[in-house]
Amino acid sequence: MKCFAVRAIFAVAVVLALAVPMAGARAQSGVPCDSFIRNPDGSWTATDNVPFPGSGRIINLRLGSVMKPGFFILGTDVAAELAAACASAPVQQPQAEIATLADDKGGIDMATLSCGQLLSVYQEDADFLLAWYSGWTSGMAKSRTLRLKAVKDATHNVIVYCKANLTRRVADAIEAQKPKP
Repeated sequence: MKCFAVRAIFAVAVVLALAVPMAGARAQSGVPCDSFIRNPDGSWTATDNVPFPGSGRIINLRLGSVMKPGFFILGTDVAAELAAACASAPVQQPQAEIATLADDKGGIDMATLSCGQLLSVYQEDADFLLAWYSGWTSGMAKSRTLRLKAVKDATHNVIVYCKANLTRRVADAIEAQKPKP
């Protein structure tokens, strides 16, 4: 009798677990479309840490990961899966030339530049602005050494932060990347 009661409770628990809807916008395939941004080049950027349904297993994608078409992770072309499941997702398009950020005299107030403004320009212009920030920061610290990997990683991390925080200042995004003491 005890065995029957345990099986009945287990069966009820399974039915209830299957009846609870999953959180977040997911396509029919279980792909969490709302956790990605579609980029103009056909790649996709994760806007959060995302468990992604792969070929018979879950693939854990990290915040900021960029999935390019034709690149397989554990046997899964994540970009192709996203393109198929999230076809209605809008493409993030740069809409402005860097000059649109400048004032009448051609200057850009780097202290008030927002993440949304940074992301509104072409990638090479955003990289240029972040390289300026890196040089300015190094100058303030009286550092004459360029640590290429550190600058590239910081630039990537600032872009990822900005995608999730459009109204914050770029200076805040840079500050958020500094190691905490």
